[in-house]
Amino acid sequence: MLAGVELGKDEAAYWYWARHHLDASYAFVLFAVIRVADTLQPGVDLFLRLPILIGGLGSAWLLHAACRRLSLAPEDRLIAVVTFVTSHWAWHTGSFLHPDGVLVPIWLLTLASAHRADRTETDRDWLLTGVLAGLTALCKYSGCVLAAGLLLALALRRQRGFRPLLLCALPCAVVASPLVLALWKLDFHLPFTLGSLSQVAADRSVLWRGGLFLLAPLLYLSPPLLLLLYAGVARAWTRRAEDGVDLLLVPALSLMGTFAFFALVNGQVKGNWILPGFLGLWPLAFRDLHRRRVHRLWWVALLVIGIGQAAIPATTLRWPGLAQALVASSPNSINATYPSIVSPTDLPREPTFSWTERVCEYHGWQEFSEELQDRLENQGIAVARVSSAEYGVGFGLGRYLPSQPEVTITDDERFAHIADVDEKEISVYVARSGSRLSPLAWHPQARIIDRIDRSSDGCGAVSYEISMQFP
Repeated sequence: MLAGVELGKDEAAYWYWARHHLDASYAFVLFAVIRVADTLQPGVDLFLRLPILIGGLGSAWLLHAACRRLSLAPEDRLIAVVTFVTSHWAWHTGSFLHPDGVLVPIWLLTLASAHRADRTETDRDWLLTGVLAGLTALCKYSGCVLAAGLLLALALRRQRGFRPLLLCALPCAVVASPLVLALWKLDFHLPFTLGSLSQVAADRSVLWRGGLFLLAPLLYLSPPLLLLLYAGVARAWTRRAEDGVDLLLVPALSLMGTFAFFALVNGQVKGNWILPGFLGLWPLAFRDLHRRRVHRLWWVALLVIGIGQAAIPATTLRWPGLAQALVASSPNSINATYPSIVSPTDLPREPTFSWTERVCEYHGWQEFSEELQDRLENQGIAVARVSSAEYGVGFGLGRYLPSQPEVTITDDERFAHIADVDEKEISVYVARSGSRLSPLAWHPQARIIDRIDRSSDGCGAVSYEISMQFP
């Protein structure tokens, strides 16, 4: 299904960051994996994604092992794992370049190690748990919350003493120290640039924000699965005094509480942010499901809705013409809802205005880049640097232009430290036609030299203005 699907805008950004500015300031584990894969097989998108595919398979195995540790019945184990692998969240993060693609297997490994250490009470197992917790923190910022939640769970076990906490916290701090040092070097600027990320409910009431926070995971999980997982949280709370349950519950509540705060205070909501917290409680959510009177109805609902929810994006990403056909048979208002999940601040920098355009972001970049380079070379222009205020355009061209230019993303603080700014160089500026971030608005010496369409089978043409910026 991934054959013929080019890198999306986030994937291209991760690739450029890993290839040209590898550091630990954000998603270091993912960037390191990308760097190794790109070094071994440069320019091959499928090979870049191969480690993520392997990690997705490993996550399914680790989740099955977690279900066995909690003594789930065979039929409950099976439905728990199948429901996981067929969910949109697991499919997407286990197929494409995404921080959750490495966070999920590493966090499951961390929980498995914590369970073992809790049983053996050996120093070696607690030290290993700390190492894995540190790696979790290096996966993405929410991994820091999960690792901190695990340490908090150990700190709350006062009756068992603080030795496990110290043995776990020390290696965790050492392994995670590159993140702290990288952020220190940047004056901790990068985390604060994410204040507008998914700020889709800033103008809504607190009650609306809370409801949206609880329901947002429905973009990634089916309704019956989300209901089961919330019930799993409640079940874990009632059994929190049982051995080991606190090591699963406290990290989950820490993550949910953190993003509930951002939702209620700042209006930032995204459906996948809290999902890693559910991983430890996944077995509890499915325990004794086969004993319910209507358990077969649950099985059918979980599988049919879950598979359908994952199959639609999977097939439309591979064959975008299917997305056009689905849109043609549904109200136009549905296709136009995509901007509602992008914050108003970020929308000009991510100018995608429909679900069909979102699908088509994964197509046409190779041909577009080659045509752009040919046209520039015909005008005697060497492409050494590409600039854009739209990070998907800039990093996409950085990936697919044959000249492999450096990239400068303008007016976006998230990428300020990897902007590769050189004011003495002539730069090619690319923007979607009609963009509010055209260089002509702020660069008096810029001039439009061409217009090129990006298109592919099943996708409509998107026009881009090509400008020259002179020092």
